Amino acid sequence: MRPLVLTLSAFGPYAEEVTVDFSQLGTRGIYLITGETGAGKTTLFDGITFALYGEASGTHREPVMLRSSYAKGTVPTFVELTFQCGEKQYTVRRNPEYLRPAKRGDKLVVEKADAQLLFPDGHPPVTGTREVTKAVKALIGLDRAQFNRVAMIAQGEFLQLLLAKTEERSKIFREIFHTEPYQKLQEALRTEAAQWKSTYESLSQKIQQHVEQVQPGPEWEEAWREAVCLEDGEMLSLLEKILQKETADLEALRKQEQTLQAEGETLSRRIGKEEAAARVRQELSAAQAQLKSWMPTWEKLQREWDTAPGQEAALQRLTEEIAVRTEQLSAYVLLEDLEKERNTVFDQMQKGAAGKAKAVQDAGNRQTEQAALRQELSQLEGLEQREALLKARRQKLASREKELGTLRELLQEERRCSHSHQAALEQYRAAAENSTHLRWAYTQLEREFLDGQAGYLAGFLQEGERCPVCGSLHHPFPAQRSESVPTREHLQEKRTAMEEAETATQTASLSAGKAQARWASARQEAERQGKALFGEVSFPTISQQMNAAAAECQDEAAQLDQLEMQLRQHRRRREEIQIRMPRLEEEIARAQASILSIEKAQSGLESKLAALNHQIQRQKASLEFSARQEAEAALTSCQQRKEAGERALHRLQADYEACRQTREAADTRIKALQEQLEEAQYDVLPDLLAQAGEHQKTLQEMQRRREALLTQQERNQHAWKALREAVRQRGEVQEKWTWIRALSNTANGTVPGKDKIMLETYVQMTWFDRILARANLRLMAMTSGRYELLRRQGAENQRSRSGLELNVLDHYEGGQRSVKTLSGGESFQASLALALGLADEMQAAAGGLRLDVLFVDEGFGSLDEEALELAIRTLSGLAERNKLVGIISHVSGLKARIDRQIVIQKTRGGSSTVRVES
Repeated sequence: MRPLVLTLSAFGPYAEEVTVDFSQLGTRGIYLITGETGAGKTTLFDGITFALYGEASGTHREPVMLRSSYAKGTVPTFVELTFQCGEKQYTVRRNPEYLRPAKRGDKLVVEKADAQLLFPDGHPPVTGTREVTKAVKALIGLDRAQFNRVAMIAQGEFLQLLLAKTEERSKIFREIFHTEPYQKLQEALRTEAAQWKSTYESLSQKIQQHVEQVQPGPEWEEAWREAVCLEDGEMLSLLEKILQKETADLEALRKQEQTLQAEGETLSRRIGKEEAAARVRQELSAAQAQLKSWMPTWEKLQREWDTAPGQEAALQRLTEEIAVRTEQLSAYVLLEDLEKERNTVFDQMQKGAAGKAKAVQDAGNRQTEQAALRQELSQLEGLEQREALLKARRQKLASREKELGTLRELLQEERRCSHSHQAALEQYRAAAENSTHLRWAYTQLEREFLDGQAGYLAGFLQEGERCPVCGSLHHPFPAQRSESVPTREHLQEKRTAMEEAETATQTASLSAGKAQARWASARQEAERQGKALFGEVSFPTISQQMNAAAAECQDEAAQLDQLEMQLRQHRRRREEIQIRMPRLEEEIARAQASILSIEKAQSGLESKLAALNHQIQRQKASLEFSARQEAEAALTSCQQRKEAGERALHRLQADYEACRQTREAADTRIKALQEQLEEAQYDVLPDLLAQAGEHQKTLQEMQRRREALLTQQERNQHAWKALREAVRQRGEVQEKWTWIRALSNTANGTVPGKDKIMLETYVQMTWFDRILARANLRLMAMTSGRYELLRRQGAENQRSRSGLELNVLDHYEGGQRSVKTLSGGESFQASLALALGLADEMQAAAGGLRLDVLFVDEGFGSLDEEALELAIRTLSGLAERNKLVGIISHVSGLKARIDRQIVIQKTRGGSSTVRVES
């Protein structure tokens, strides 16, 4: 595949239609694509890629973003590429989806994406974006990603491939060589192995949980611990024996419980009789004990009650102190008022200082604005002259439009005269045809009439008499008289019709001549006006020239409207400035007056502040405390002590009275209980209760043992069933997990003791070795035999993936080292060699397809003179095999070395132009 002609219209930085004729550069060798940064060098390759595949070469721009921002609304966006594939030439034209002005109205409409592929052999063209892309892939043998890899060495991309680790390089190769199925197989095996492992571990954990739920009992604990460590079958067998023993023990406990319940009922009836007397004795003992416990409290309250008069005197003294301290608070209030007034004066001074600063800032801002407005006003001078120029341009444009209007009317008159001439000519042709037809009919009719006259005269001939025509006496063959001979009247009618038709033909001919004269005159006048406007032009192009001039007039009118709007804005702005300037003067004057007023007020506040400070110092000297809060705290303390004393005295009185009443009630209760016990007798209730307690403990212990054993049996029974099922499931899962795990470890490079090489990486290693073999042919040439790229054997550590790491073999110094140790220029040489090797291998992998184009984008700026020469020599050697290599760069050293160049230049409007220098 070789590009021949590329046309870009309103595409990227190209606002107008530009054409790049690659055929001027020949069929092999190297050429330079040069220009400023951002001028659109790489856009040429973007255009080729978009024409072929409907997408740009990079991934950062969608097709809808390809329309040039500099293009006029009427300029269509499209890319057209003529390329050679084999011995045939094909043309593909494609446009992206973009917005364009509607043919009617001022709205914007969407121009849908479209494409067309033309064949050289009469094959029907292919239309539609997807269909064209599919056809191009079939022709070239590469999809977009493969084409970009093979035909473009992008800036920085292959340096990234050179320095990447195994994981990063594997991702790149996955995209290039489509090894994703191997990765999916790895992931599927890893996922399946993890699922089987998770299932096995879950079942093991479930078995452990069931084992922990088993309660074998003290006599079985040792045997159970040993069975858990053995085979699953022995563990389940022992658990069955434990369940059988627990069933027998439950039956024995049930019988013992029934016997104890009968004995307990008899003992309960004997205890009930003795409890009534015991309750009275307990109440008496409790009442006596309570009275005894209250005695120390009563004695203490009695002593405290004796001190009550002294507490009342202390409360009286606190009342007097509170009155004195309350009276002294007014002096502290006066001190606070003086301090508040001082703070107010200080705040006023601070606000005055802030106001002064703001007034100074406002004055400065107004003065700055005043200077800016004066400068802007000076820039707005000359508006009248600009308006006069604009008016002159308007008049000139009106004159031009009037002339174009006159020309348009002349052209319309020329078309009307042309239509009239054609109509008159058609009438003449019809009249001439009718005249010819009537003349021929009259001639035939006249011949028939004359022939009929001979037969008519022959009827009067007599043998021996002379013929009136020829004078002969004999008449051997007289003419026969016909029955259909036209009459003289009919012949005269035909003659009259013929003569009228001939007159009409002459009239139509005269009309057609006059129409032709009018048409020629109108055409001549229109051509004269066209030459007066456009110079020496042919008549057929006058209409096109007039339309173009009318479009230019529209553009000029739009520009004049824009200028007029700007002049109106400038005029309004000048008026605003002229209104603002006097106001600014007043604002500056007010700000300066405010500054003087604030300074005067500040002086008075400073004197007042000094006087207040003197009064505050004198007032503080006459007070006990330094602040009112301390005086209030002292007052509060006195009040709190008084309130506490009053509460304590009140509480003491209440406690004393309550204790006295309680003692009297206890004495009364004890006397009543002693009277009740005079007739009561002591019995054996304590012994009976002790016996009942022991019996109840025995019964409860029996019930607890039975319930515990029943719970233990139910739990062990459930665990036995769950264990039996879980053990069966784990055996099946373990068998499947064993062989899936081995397969997953092999595919994912996690076999213990082996390098961590995955299946996908192993496949990619084969591609990588072939790429390196091709790359080293160029790298050895570019580095004069010094460097050679080698795939590193083994990983950096046991945790890292391996297989796709790169080292460089230095033949000068000997030994291998990381490619990251190469200098900038050496790294570019290595990445260029790697890119060329990759392109060669991809072409070979694609069935040996032929791609006779290669673009190299930047990177040469990092090379010294010698390295640059070697790189160019390598690319030249590549280009000797009928391959055309384009170097995209602005390095000045390349401009001097490469004669054939595509020069891209930016215009003042921001768009770009293209020039081929061969």
